Amino acid sequence: MSLLRERSSARILSGKYLSEQQGRQKAIVLTLAGTGMRVNELCNLRVEDLDFEHGYIHVEVAKGGCPRIVVSPKPTLDALQVHLSTW
Repeated sequence: MSLLRERSSARILSGKYLSEQQGRQKAIVLTLAGTGMRVNELCNLRVEDLDFEHGYIHVEVAKGGCPRIVVSPKPTLDALQVHLSTW
């Protein structure tokens, strides 16, 4: 038995499940699901680590202490930009 049905998962990952007012939560969910980042990596993420032009995120504090670069899907980057624009 899966925790989420495929249809529910697709709805959440599409971002339609979360309203515009929930921009922070949407950015968190899409970043974790879209990039495979760990929660600790997300918690340590800085604005400087986001490369919107090239579509990747630089993870400075990765597991094992080695920095890494993760590719980020466009919907994830869009959600991050929307969230940052509300600051």
